[in-house]
Amino acid sequence: MRQISNKASLEKVYQFIHRKDTPIDVCPLMPFPGNDPRMPDRLNEEYYENLQTWNVDARNFLYAAESEPLDSYRAIHQLVSQRTSLFKSLGGSQVVLSPLGSKMLSVGAMMAAIDLNLPVAMVEAVGYDEQSDTGIGSCNAALTHLWLCGAAYARPGK
Repeated sequence: MRQISNKASLEKVYQFIHRKDTPIDVCPLMPFPGNDPRMPDRLNEEYYENLQTWNVDARNFLYAAESEPLDSYRAIHQLVSQRTSLFKSLGGSQVVLSPLGSKMLSVGAMMAAIDLNLPVAMVEAVGYDEQSDTGIGSCNAALTHLWLCGAAYARPGK
């Protein structure tokens, strides 16, 4: 199944958060390391026009392990912490998350949003188109287990 392109979704999110009187720093979260080590380069190429239009500085890219949600959580947590102290004298900085990447990076982003009380801007898919050329054999899924809260195992007698 295929949904609305991420390019169109990103553009909608950007238009939603864009304010003429407020500068915006876009900080893309790139999956690295990941299953495909060239993925950050491919994403940079695919979204080149958007990144240029939004004046994304190469120093603003965040990198997190594709299959480890806690890595993206830590990257976002560190970004928020740095921006909070940096922009404190100017009235602060607002970080808005948009979970348009891979599922595991998005899980980490949502954990950061919940923990740090960050707003989330997203575009919801209202429909899907079926792609008949994909089959069960072409699925390259990996099982990931993440314990979010509470004791993992009950303690006997307590």
